[in-house]
Amino acid sequence: MILVVTKRATECVCYGVAYSQKVDWASVVVSSLIIIIAGAHLWIVLHIPPVRWEWRFGALFVFAAFIGWLTLRMCVRRRAWGHTIGFALAGSNTVGDDGKRRCHNLWALAFVSLLLVGCGLPTAPPGTSNATPEGTATIPLMTVTPTSGCTLAINGQIQGAITQQGHTPVGPVYVSAIFTRGPTERVLARDGQYILPLLERQCPDGLHWLQFRLSAVGVDQILSPAMPDLRSNLDVGQVPNGVPPDLPDCILVAGSLSGRVLVHSMLAPNGTAVTSEGEPGMVSLKQTTTTRGGRYTLPSIGVQCGLESIHPLIASVAALGVVVPVAPTRVDMEQDILVS
Repeated sequence: MILVVTKRATECVCYGVAYSQKVDWASVVVSSLIIIIAGAHLWIVLHIPPVRWEWRFGALFVFAAFIGWLTLRMCVRRRAWGHTIGFALAGSNTVGDDGKRRCHNLWALAFVSLLLVGCGLPTAPPGTSNATPEGTATIPLMTVTPTSGCTLAINGQIQGAITQQGHTPVGPVYVSAIFTRGPTERVLARDGQYILPLLERQCPDGLHWLQFRLSAVGVDQILSPAMPDLRSNLDVGQVPNGVPPDLPDCILVAGSLSGRVLVHSMLAPNGTAVTSEGEPGMVSLKQTTTTRGGRYTLPSIGVQCGLESIHPLIASVAALGVVVPVAPTRVDMEQDILVS
């Protein structure tokens, strides 16, 4: 705005010049454009979420071309190339006041342009990377402490023979594995034999198999596996006559739940803790993992009964205090977590 003010003489001649000087309208227009562009850029930075890096470099190219075009027009119109270059490189005092003023205008224009270009470049705190598909992988002023947790997996099996007073049962015998505060699976003992998969918890301190109750007709056993393969033979009581012979087997199946963690449209930093919860009453299905590249991946446990569709047992996923319900549609799911 200093360019808009007309310089006037002072009584002590300690500031300004000894005569009034007319300001060129070209300088006023260029200065006004710079102020408007800088103000618009500041508002965009403060209020608009960052865009993808391809669009950023495209915008920077257009901006640099516009500034270069303005500079070229000023130099061509004033025919001041010789004065400008001589003053800039040699600092000569032989250049007239008019040439110095033009050179100062160009230097101011170049300086403001560099500031705007520097503000437009994507930045990230030290130790993080911003070369991600979303343009940035860090959240300013956010401290993330990596959290180690446990995840689930279907690993191992329990098998055995079913007898009734030492003989093969006459009627259908269903064997169930009821995990403590977890899901239930069921199979029909065929030819007096059964096989059921086991649930394993993978933690930083090692592998832990979930405790369960093995149940058949009149027999219950509490088992705490310490290895992936178990064998347990059951001698059952009298098989009730009302047991349907065509109940479908209900077996645990594994899938995955993955997605992005977005904070104000930006990918969360690496190491952001993400937890998942099972359906009500299934506390043992709780899992914890951390993000990598703004994404998380958790095992998804479901139950499939016969030819029916798989029923996932994950009810919600959470990160940074935001809990997102998970719609149980299939065992492999994609669910983003949006933090505002």
